[in-house]
Amino acid sequence: MTENRTDEKERLQFLVNEVLRLRRLANTDKLTGMFDRGYFNHFISDVVEVSKTENIHCGLIMFDIDHFKEINDTYGHTAGDKVLEQISDLVRGIVREDDVLARYGGEEFGVILVNGSEISEDRLVEIAEIIRNEVSELIFTAKNKEFNVTVSLGVGNYNHGESDVDFINRIDSALYRAKDNGRNQVVVAQSV
Repeated sequence: MTENRTDEKERLQFLVNEVLRLRRLANTDKLTGMFDRGYFNHFISDVVEVSKTENIHCGLIMFDIDHFKEINDTYGHTAGDKVLEQISDLVRGIVREDDVLARYGGEEFGVILVNGSEISEDRLVEIAEIIRNEVSELIFTAKNKEFNVTVSLGVGNYNHGESDVDFINRIDSALYRAKDNGRNQVVVAQSV
């Protein structure tokens, strides 16, 4: 009888692990191995909901590869894919393991930093500057030519009471101000 219970527990644990593995695969961008936009949106929505009753703080970094279309046009889509993969790997090594890193769009990414205590704006800028500097130091090779890329970043903390959509849009607007101001820079989102 004990052996049957052990077998059942092992089968149940296997099934639970398999469901978790499949759920992660379903929410993962195949090229970069990051979470996809759907998971990103779902996670931010959950954080906003929990923050209504608990002391949860959330910072967001959104960044975009500058002139990515030109990379694809000049060096080909395979080179563009390599850029996306290498930047993903680089950023994964910079952020904490429990931060949520997602491919938000074609060449746009988001990093959600959740913490029980407040994440200072200075710390968000520091992390974003590390990403910006380290990306600019990467050297890519395609069609027998070497090239570098840069990223533009928007950062900010969640303002309690704002919606998840407003939060994302506010940080995304900071990202686009970075691009409009000449690219390869970090812009802090204005508080509401």
